[in-house]
Amino acid sequence: MIPSYQKLTESVHKEGAKIAVQLRHCGRETEPKYTGGKDVVAPSRIPCPSCQTMLHEMTAEEVYEMVAAFGDAALRGKKAGFDVVELHASHGYLIAQFLSGHANKRTDEFGGSLHNRMRFLRLVLQDIREKAGEDYPIIVRISGAEMITGGREIQETKAVCQMCEKEGAAAIHVSISTYGSLAYCIGSTYLAPGYETEAASQIKKAVDIPVITVGRYTDAEIAETVVRDGSADMVAFGRQSIADLNFPNKVLAGKQDEIIPCISCGQGYIMHIFDDAPISCVVNPFNSTEEKYIANKAETSKYVIVAGGGPGGLQAAWILAARGHKVDLIEKEGYFWGAFLPASYPLSKSPIAKMIGYYILEKE
Repeated sequence: MIPSYQKLTESVHKEGAKIAVQLRHCGRETEPKYTGGKDVVAPSRIPCPSCQTMLHEMTAEEVYEMVAAFGDAALRGKKAGFDVVELHASHGYLIAQFLSGHANKRTDEFGGSLHNRMRFLRLVLQDIREKAGEDYPIIVRISGAEMITGGREIQETKAVCQMCEKEGAAAIHVSISTYGSLAYCIGSTYLAPGYETEAASQIKKAVDIPVITVGRYTDAEIAETVVRDGSADMVAFGRQSIADLNFPNKVLAGKQDEIIPCISCGQGYIMHIFDDAPISCVVNPFNSTEEKYIANKAETSKYVIVAGGGPGGLQAAWILAARGHKVDLIEKEGYFWGAFLPASYPLSKSPIAKMIGYYILEKE
């Protein structure tokens, strides 16, 4: 793994950026087809509310072996050139399962009291620091609240984050939910932009290290407000970065009108993940491969008429024009985008209007 990842990290460093590797073990939140025939393991034999997979309850020896595996993985990340390691202790994955009273019913040193439930994460942090060095930054990503009956709530999470700070974590990355509350894991348009920020704000009051927030951030103005009012120190962008990888650069250059908007649909991202298909984007199907489509310049410029100003027509007209053709786009109605325009009218579907506006402006 190390040589191939070195190519990635070297490319990122050449552009003057930093890059982190995220370590995640799914625990109970997976299916046997992904484990290569091995047992699906968890702290206790409590099935994932979503996956419902039969589980192997880890022995104490296996837990300690897993601690060492996390430390070894972090060291490989450092050798591969990653600047930071992030532990995914959020969304109900293995580390989160040890922390949760919903998933952890153990009665040994890794279960019962919050102190014992934190032991696995505490040992992982210590093992990483021992193997990768005190100067190798560790970010801990954690759900502020699991949003599931019997799950971890914000008060317990604040105590967990204080423990992480004591064990040398460099920052806390806060989201919410588990697979048992999946609607809050990847926010749709029915959830407000920044809907997870309150959890981050609560944790920021409990620790002195930087706090990162996330959750349906698609507008730079909202992200900046969160940092300015002290709710968090940083804002993470997920799907917006898939829609437009140049989002930060466009904001810095004052080119907000050129930002390809994320409409929080999940169709090209989440639905493809569950189908084992490559990640894509409904708004930007090119996904940073625009040059491949427009680099083939026409030897002879032709006059082309595109009939229909829907999504396909606008895209076709843009590609043809970019390749050097003279294009006229003809639409019989008095507006572009066909059925997509009325699709933006239902409650909580207004981001579609942002998408239409971008396309009309950008493809003119």
